[in-house]
Amino acid sequence: MTLDEASELWFKFMYAELNPRKSQNGWYKITGDRICSECPRHKNRSLYIWYQKDKRPFLKCFRASCTIRRYITVEDFTDFGFDNPDAIVNLLKASKVDSNIKEWQLRTKPVIVQDKVLSKYQIDYLMKRTGIQFNPALIQFYRVVPNLYQTINDTLDESDTDDLNKFNVLGIRNDKRGITFATRDYRMFMFRSIFGNYKVKYALEKDYGYTLYRGVPDHVDTIVITEGIFDIINIYNYYHKNKNTLYIASLGAESMMECLSYWYRQHVETVKNIVIYADSDVVEENNKFTYNANFYKKFISIIDKKIGLDNINKITLCYNRKSKDFGDISLEIEKKEVVLYENNVFKKEND
Repeated sequence: MTLDEASELWFKFMYAELNPRKSQNGWYKITGDRICSECPRHKNRSLYIWYQKDKRPFLKCFRASCTIRRYITVEDFTDFGFDNPDAIVNLLKASKVDSNIKEWQLRTKPVIVQDKVLSKYQIDYLMKRTGIQFNPALIQFYRVVPNLYQTINDTLDESDTDDLNKFNVLGIRNDKRGITFATRDYRMFMFRSIFGNYKVKYALEKDYGYTLYRGVPDHVDTIVITEGIFDIINIYNYYHKNKNTLYIASLGAESMMECLSYWYRQHVETVKNIVIYADSDVVEENNKFTYNANFYKKFISIIDKKIGLDNINKITLCYNRKSKDFGDISLEIEKKEVVLYENNVFKKEND
């Protein structure tokens, strides 16, 4: 029996017997009665199993009073009722213990997104802001969460009092009259109402902005950073389509330095260019817009002190001359570029 055949048998058993719900990052939420002594005492009887092809399954109960946190054993398979010895041998012996399970993955409950269908309000709003018709593949790619209320309530249970209380005070309703985007590992969510200006972040765990990649992540040579998610989606699709680029929405000007520092450290060996898409916060004569030059002059100075510029070839700033940012293609956009730093020289605005 091959590992693929063993995996198929295990999945068939799991879906027939353990009522699994797949999370966004390799975890399955399953009925834990057969193996977790805590589960029968709770309304939400949930155990989690992390499983990806060629990787040994990992069990975790996220209740503070439960000690289950281990790679699956023969005894675990038996307790579940999975009794195919050849499949068990393959799942344990032929698979690899995965060293890439991060500590936060064992600390933060995997997020369950069951509702993946957009409402007409959401479809129309996304089309207006981005010009994109969001199909299921794009909903997954851009990590759109159609119903954040349902997602959080499917993910958390009565043992997660603090996280539930933090979410409930936000006033997010069980409807689809808002848009939510998730960070790469579904640790942080950015919600905004469609009818109004209400915007809020909700974090299960700290994260460093909303990111997209074009090309191979290990070969990133350019970081593009801006404030808003709609800005970065439009920049990705229309204004900066270079390969080997990491796109970051920092989710606010105050977070830009922290996000840039974090992601630069992840790609320090390959990044040579930084491109900043600035909000046009300054209104000039004739209804022209420009960026806050003093803010970005200080920003570049801080970059130099925090991460150093020895390995950076060029820093470019882009801004919209016709409106305040790049986050709504239904508004007029005229992209302008300013080189702030090149070949070890800080540039003056008129250079």
